[in-house]
Amino acid sequence: WTHSAAREHLTGLGLAPGESWAVRELTRDDFERLADEIAVFAVEGEDGLAGTAYRSRTDDRPVESDGSDGSSDADPTTETWAEYGVGAWENIDAARSLFAAIARDAADCGADETRVLIPETARFVTDAAATGVGISEEPDFVLGIDLTTD
Repeated sequence: WTHSAAREHLTGLGLAPGESWAVRELTRDDFERLADEIAVFAVEGEDGLAGTAYRSRTDDRPVESDGSDGSSDADPTTETWAEYGVGAWENIDAARSLFAAIARDAADCGADETRVLIPETARFVTDAAATGVGISEEPDFVLGIDLTTD
C-alpha cells in the first residue's frame, strides 16, 4: 500500500472501517489491526507484494420492492453488502488475483453485493473491467481539500 499507485491517486485514503463510505488516511497499523479483526488480502508478485485490499465492513441493507416479485412493503427484505476499503494492484494479473480473493471473502460473508474503493483513473478502471468484475455505472467520487491551511 505504501508504495502503490493507488495510494498516490487516493492520497493515502481508504474507507474507514465500520463507517459507510467515510474515508480517512490509512496507516500500517490499520492494516495490521484489520488483518487481526476483519480481513486483509495480499497478492504476491514476482518482485514481492503486488496487490492489497481489506474488508472495511459488512452491512445488511433493505431492498426496495416494486411488488413485481409478490412482496410488499410490509415484507421488507434485506441484502448483505461487503465493502472493501481499497483495492490496489500492480498489474492485471495481480488485479485478477485480488478480485478473486475479494469474491471468495464476500461469498464466505454471505454477501449479495460488494463495493470496492479503487482510484478513478483510466488504468485502474480498465484493469478492473478487464478482470470481468462489474463496474458501477454511477461511481462515487472522493474529492479532497487541504483543511490545514487558512
